[in-house]
Amino acid sequence: QPVFSPMVVPPRAWDSFNTGCYHDDALAAQVDLIRFANPWQRRVTIEHCEAGRFPTFMRVVNYIQATPYSINQDILEAVEYCWSNGVKIGKFPTQAKLERPDRPDNWDDLDDRDRKGWRISARDVVSKNREIDGHRAVMAQDMRTAKEMAEYDRFYLPSNFDFRGRVYPVPNFSPHRDDHIKALFMLANARPITEKGAYWLKVHLANVGDFEKISKRSFDDRIQWVEDNHDMLMQIASDWKANMDLWAGADKPFQFLAAVLEYG
Repeated sequence: QPVFSPMVVPPRAWDSFNTGCYHDDALAAQVDLIRFANPWQRRVTIEHCEAGRFPTFMRVVNYIQATPYSINQDILEAVEYCWSNGVKIGKFPTQAKLERPDRPDNWDDLDDRDRKGWRISARDVVSKNREIDGHRAVMAQDMRTAKEMAEYDRFYLPSNFDFRGRVYPVPNFSPHRDDHIKALFMLANARPITEKGAYWLKVHLANVGDFEKISKRSFDDRIQWVEDNHDMLMQIASDWKANMDLWAGADKPFQFLAAVLEYG
């Protein structure tokens, strides 16, 4: 059960059910074009490929996985800083374990109901600490992958389908993840921003911040929110560490910070 990783070269294009997308044949054989495919899906796809009639969906997934990404270095620094310093932001994971409650000194005097309550509380702490251990392991793997990919100017996410036809990256490290992982991803083929692009950047900035539920209002209102808060946004962009209180309350804080830095 290998941990599938992003690739630093374009993935092998899918041309059959189980010969893509990694270049190593042994690794590629463990990745099917369609996850949990039913017998009919598998049979029809193989028949089309063997006849040289590659379905449109196969060409689509090849285009998707050929899209290069790069790591947002500023957000990588922000994620590392918040993780190392135990900063609590939204749903950002924590590595600080909860203290298990001591058994009351008057345990022998407690009735069965109070003893049961203490056991439930203690069990909840143990359960939450196990979750924290899991988060720490996942974060360690994510940071290793992010730092490794940050050494390259571009990397790729080999992709396939689930049985419903939805496209997903094969690696766990992907923009389908939580806010702090999603914000690490940038498209590698950058282009100068146009007036139209600046408009949609402002809309996105308002959406991921979502202060006062601005994302539920019109595009014009969202643009106006950005313009009204220009000074605050520039203050964050100039020093996000010193002004963490200004962006930590965003609906998607790390994506908001990424958009602010782009805006600034």
